[in-house]
Amino acid sequence: MTERTPRRPFGYWLKRVDEALTAAIDRAQAAHGLSRTEWQVLEALAQSGGLPRRELAELLSPFADPGRFDQIVDGLVRRGLIEGTSEGRLLSLSGEGKRLHRSALDTQRALRLRAFEGVTEAEFTTTMSVLQRVVENLSR
Repeated sequence: MTERTPRRPFGYWLKRVDEALTAAIDRAQAAHGLSRTEWQVLEALAQSGGLPRRELAELLSPFADPGRFDQIVDGLVRRGLIEGTSEGRLLSLSGEGKRLHRSALDTQRALRLRAFEGVTEAEFTTTMSVLQRVVENLSR
């Protein structure tokens, strides 16, 4: 940063990071036919082994409002990537969903490495801790 470059506030950088992440994930996952939020749905279901629709919506609420979330999930169901949409059943990845997730996970891992290039483990840990404390402070 030069002397002539204005210092940006905390919120500016948070917004820019989120925008940059969304754009980079959308570009990277486009090869798999996925958006950032679609990727997050597949990842959440892969990590959990399955979730009720309501819990999945709550988990991903920072990334998609309820109406958009329903559209995303319904689109993944129509594509045959998610199953278990009957009342009371857990949403889970289909066989095709598991295959696509494995392939998309490799892409996501490569993107994470690029995103955090030059960031030490200590810097990452400190950043995560600070962000968590800010959220906790503002949530009181």
